[in-house]
Amino acid sequence: MRRDPANSNPALHDRPGETKYYARLSVGRSGDNPSGVIRRRYEGDTLIDEAFTRNLRWEPTDYFDLVRLGHNDDDHVEITRSEAQQFVGRQRQPDLGSHDD
Repeated sequence: MRRDPANSNPALHDRPGETKYYARLSVGRSGDNPSGVIRRRYEGDTLIDEAFTRNLRWEPTDYFDLVRLGHNDDDHVEITRSEAQQFVGRQRQPDLGSHDD
């Protein structure tokens, strides 16, 4: 995993046509076991921030706005698209070991 050199302002490194992925790190979480994944992308000239949610889809988020305003205690690190896809894949797979039989 790559550390984001501008944790507090990832927009400094965004360019139209690029999509950046970030692992969200709540207390006790690591880049290998993030609490969530966020992506920042452009659609035309519009910057879009999305989180992969419990609804198992990408949905709008205000995470980076909260970070910018100092209202978020979570940290984040930039990750590759492949690492983000791995997280999404794990979330979409049912937990076969936790049923009550």
